[in-house]
Amino acid sequence: MPQKSAENTVARRGDTSEETYIRLRELIVEGAFAANQRLMQSDLSEQLGVGRTPVREALNRLMADGLVISQPNRGVVIAPAPLESAEELYAIRLLLEPPLVQALTTDFGEAEFERMEAKLEEMEASPDRTVDFQKAHRDFHLVSISEYTNKAIADMVMRVHRQLFRYQQQYMSRPRVPEDFVELDRALLEAMREGDARRARDIFEFHLIDAAVGLVLDVDPDHAFDPLLVAMRGAGILIETDEARMQRPAAISWADPAPDLPPMKTFNLVYAPAASAPRRRR
Repeated sequence: MPQKSAENTVARRGDTSEETYIRLRELIVEGAFAANQRLMQSDLSEQLGVGRTPVREALNRLMADGLVISQPNRGVVIAPAPLESAEELYAIRLLLEPPLVQALTTDFGEAEFERMEAKLEEMEASPDRTVDFQKAHRDFHLVSISEYTNKAIADMVMRVHRQLFRYQQQYMSRPRVPEDFVELDRALLEAMREGDARRARDIFEFHLIDAAVGLVLDVDPDHAFDPLLVAMRGAGILIETDEARMQRPAAISWADPAPDLPPMKTFNLVYAPAASAPRRRR
């Protein structure tokens, strides 16, 4: 009988650890566990049909992702999902992703555009199926990650997306106006197809801010924004606020917008190219 090589054994153990990590990560992201719920290695081992070693390794990686935390006398628990953290994640996306999309637009080919188009069609077909709509919307934007050649950046973007999807599952029971998401994504895809990188960046920025404002204010209408406003100022974007609070639709403008940036309006935001800069009352 052939002897099992140590190399093959390590490879299988590594595969099992990776698979366990991915399966457990998706369960957390999709809301299978409640915030602050304790995770017992023995229970997870039985549930996933694997040994405790891959479960322990998976939990260590999920801790680095920010999806689980270790608490004294309780062990590993599902990380809480405060509303303020959702705003922070959108602020990170605003600073990170639109410049990358602008830089990479000319690297995209028809294969990527067709994948994005397919996800748009899934969104249009599932406006009332919240989970399906959100997954298609997430996957639409993740297509661009395939062009991120730097692994560290790609991993960072993926971690933010996973965490934010979890917040969307918890707080966004249904996009208030799904058509707004589809319309903005279609405008983004059109700009990318035309190779208009600057217009693509501005539309993407509008879309991210719109999603952030909608998610937060639907839960807390009196929320005082902070990280999102800082990120917007860093990106040269102004929005109408009253002591960091917003009335919808809030007027938005760019210090230096794309020359062909069209008017945009959603339930949360409005951009009029000929309008003066929004007021910022402090």
